[in-house]
Amino acid sequence: MKANEMLLKYVNRDNGHQKQIGRYWASTLNDIIKGYLKPKDYFKKREIDQQGCENITMGQAMEELWLKIFQANNADCRYQDKKELEIGKDITLVVKPDFNFKSLIIEMKCPDKPMPNIIPTKWQFQLEAEYQAFKKPVYLGVIRKHPLLTLIPYKPDDILWEEIKEKVLNFHHQL
Repeated sequence: MKANEMLLKYVNRDNGHQKQIGRYWASTLNDIIKGYLKPKDYFKKREIDQQGCENITMGQAMEELWLKIFQANNADCRYQDKKELEIGKDITLVVKPDFNFKSLIIEMKCPDKPMPNIIPTKWQFQLEAEYQAFKKPVYLGVIRKHPLLTLIPYKPDDILWEEIKEKVLNFHHQL
């Protein structure tokens, strides 16, 4: 088996995550809100392509490196600390930022091309949910080659939070 085939097989394997009606993940908010994930397709297995697999595994590898760096420096943080937000009757939004420090949250992303120090809309939904869950400053941690990590502060937005809740509720009712 070729390396590319192994990567595709690894990322697309069954990881035991079962989707449930009423339980949604902050990491999928962009897909729900922008309509990339349709209620009729919610339970369909979506195969991730080669580029997506490479992006995912590079991001995971770099997160693990930063975890080791933080631990080696005795940083007081929790890795992928999970919180659940109740956003409606029997509707839960699961929020799991990469790093939860005493005074801030860091959500890591590893874009495949250079980007300015501006948070793209596609990540704002997840960052807003992380702010709402933990009520502390949230930063987008952009993994790059130089510098290795850039922290971009996220500005909480109550209007965006209301939009997120409304869109998730609508998605839920369409299921």
